[in-house]
Amino acid sequence: MGFDELSEVEKSVLEFVMHKRDATITAITKNQYFSKYSLSTIKRAVGVLLSNEIITANQSIFCTNTT
Repeated sequence: MGFDELSEVEKSVLEFVMHKRDATITAITKNQYFSKYSLSTIKRAVGVLLSNEIITANQSIFCTNTT
């Protein structure tokens, strides 16, 4: 999946994860930018990024996949 195929919220979550060292779903939802998105929308975006191996999860912390 290419970057151009991601939805706006998926791109926003990816950018957040890239810039925040200890990104979690809770941290994402508490960020003012994401207040317009529901928790389920954010979880779905994280799921898409994880399933396409764009980000990885270490317990509850997300990071970009650098390989």
